[in-house]
Amino acid sequence: MKYRDFPPTELSVEGIKKQIADYVTAAKVAIQECGFNGIEIHGGNGYLPEQFLISNINKRTDAYGGTPEKRCTFVIELMEELKEAIGEDKLALRLSPFGLYNQAKGTQRLETWGYLCRELKKRMKLSFVHFIEPRYEQVHSLEEKEKCECSSLEMVCMTGR
Repeated sequence: MKYRDFPPTELSVEGIKKQIADYVTAAKVAIQECGFNGIEIHGGNGYLPEQFLISNINKRTDAYGGTPEKRCTFVIELMEELKEAIGEDKLALRLSPFGLYNQAKGTQRLETWGYLCRELKKRMKLSFVHFIEPRYEQVHSLEEKEKCECSSLEMVCMTGR
């Protein structure tokens, strides 16, 4: 089997709602049946939440894509549903806003992740948010490193300017 024979397809809105429901079910099982103290949603490194956040992966033109705010919709809806299901004090989120996994070189990173963080802060008090720092070993060639938008984003992240 080759990848080109099975290209990824866009989730329907119904499919998105099912994915969120599956996360909620798994969280409830972890907390209520397995005795976990909390859960951390992996929203980085190419996992589904990050796929919605990155502009060169998320090509949607509906309520789930097209602008930084709309690209955050899936993650916000997911975290809202999880908050209702298990409580915000048992909920955390991992993000990799500067990650380059699978050639994720989206634009508007500061706008997207900035909006996401502000919205989550307004809506809930998460146990924690886990940010993965930028790592240049993810960039595969010197040429890519020199062109990488991460250098300027890192400076903004470190200095606030």
